[in-house]
Amino acid sequence: MTNAPTLENMSPELLRVVERAQHEPEGRFHSLAHLIDVPALGRAYHRMRMGRKHASE
Repeated sequence: MTNAPTLENMSPELLRVVERAQHEPEGRFHSLAHLIDVPALGRAYHRMRMGRKHASE
């Protein structure tokens, strides 16, 4: 992930997942659902909405 503002808003648990994925590209994650919280869902929703606004321009 190279989007710095996105990384700044991530929970520490999700940042650890990002780091592990970068260091172990062949690694597997069995479940990430326990890392998703309400603020993370809100951020994802707003990023999607902003993407729609820019796509229609």
